[in-house]
Amino acid sequence: MKPTTLFSSLILLFSSANPITAHPTTSPSSTTDALLSPRADRYCDTSYVRHVAPNSRRINYTSLSSGGSCIMGVGAKGSSVKSVQEAINKCYGGSFDTDGKYGELTKKAVKKMQKKIGVPQDGIWGTNTGGKMHFYGARLARPDRPDLGDVHGCVSL
Repeated sequence: MKPTTLFSSLILLFSSANPITAHPTTSPSSTTDALLSPRADRYCDTSYVRHVAPNSRRINYTSLSSGGSCIMGVGAKGSSVKSVQEAINKCYGGSFDTDGKYGELTKKAVKKMQKKIGVPQDGIWGTNTGGKMHFYGARLARPDRPDLGDVHGCVSL
């Protein structure tokens, strides 16, 4: 038997024994679906600013979805880590440096927060944790309305 015939026979044998089935991918049908996607595609590397009513607070938050969802654990770094660290310190009683580096202290703080919000305590920030946690927001008093004062607080996205 020629080598090319043997090779072709083996390919035919394996392809019929282990058929490959294509699974359709679906896009989220709404922003909510995208934000709460159950899978994580990569480490988070982006944070966003959002204005949330009432009082139009400016919220710095981690990207829950930007073409997919993301995850953070020990070794991650950047603005996403920093926004989670700030939220833990201001909304969940944390007291560690907000340096943008996901180390053992951040992992420990995430576990404590996960316990408070009722998600599995693995110390990894992902879609389950991000979908339930609160982020810190602030709005400074407007010059034309000093009577409104500064507004600070923790909000759910």
